[in-house]
Amino acid sequence: QGKGLTGWVFGCIAAMWPWPTCCCRADFKEEIVTFEGLPLGGHIDGHAADRLAHAKWSGASRNFYPGQLTQVFSSSDGWLDDGRVERVLENEWWDNIDGAKYPAGSVLVTYNNCTREKWILPSELAMCLRPLPPEKQTYNAWEADAKDPEDIRRQDIVTRFRQRATQGFPCTYLRNTGEAVGAFYVLDENLEYLSICSKGTEGTPEISCKLATIQDIYSLVEDGMRCFPFKVLETISQMKPGIDELLLMVVYQEDASSGAACNSFCLLAETVEERNEFLEALRVLCIS
Repeated sequence: QGKGLTGWVFGCIAAMWPWPTCCCRADFKEEIVTFEGLPLGGHIDGHAADRLAHAKWSGASRNFYPGQLTQVFSSSDGWLDDGRVERVLENEWWDNIDGAKYPAGSVLVTYNNCTREKWILPSELAMCLRPLPPEKQTYNAWEADAKDPEDIRRQDIVTRFRQRATQGFPCTYLRNTGEAVGAFYVLDENLEYLSICSKGTEGTPEISCKLATIQDIYSLVEDGMRCFPFKVLETISQMKPGIDELLLMVVYQEDASSGAACNSFCLLAETVEERNEFLEALRVLCIS
């Protein structure tokens, strides 16, 4: 009977004491898992972390789509309100520029007045990215049409072009004399200037113009030979067959208000795909 009474007393105390229930602990653990992608307080190997992140990414990444306005966390500036989603990876992707591998569900965002960009991994989304609250949003043409497939395709092209061109993209520069030289076309980090730099030389570019001053971009395939300088046409006629399909010309006017004459420069893209990307991306960037 003594043991029965003692057990009954301890049973009453245990029933009244506010012990955490299994349900609460399970909820808390699940919250930590979905926030970080890893269990609380335990060790997990790299392969297991990858599997967990891959299993969780689809739910988190579905909250984001190209063109969406967001808040982005910066370690130096805290939460910034001018983020925009540029790309959401459906499959694992290798970046040929920096050699990095990004898992499915990674999100590319631009921020700080579109002067900076970064990839956010699936396991970092909860900590570094969130939709911009409605009260902070203003009308945005990219956002309004962001789910249109054609709009998404164009944004992908612009994003790839910016990533490559800021590193320097190979081309052939055709001087006004008709001389063809190996070169790179380069966008500055602030996306203000397009420059042509000859290979093997450093310092002042051969050509540099503001994107805002570009009036038109011509391709021989779309616009015909009448738009291009004779010396340039003469030079490419002596090159391998089909090279004329890669010919481009950028026309710009440095001071439109004063009625200054337009300037131009010609280049050859490396491939038809790069020609098309150059045309479409620059047209979008110059308009915006």
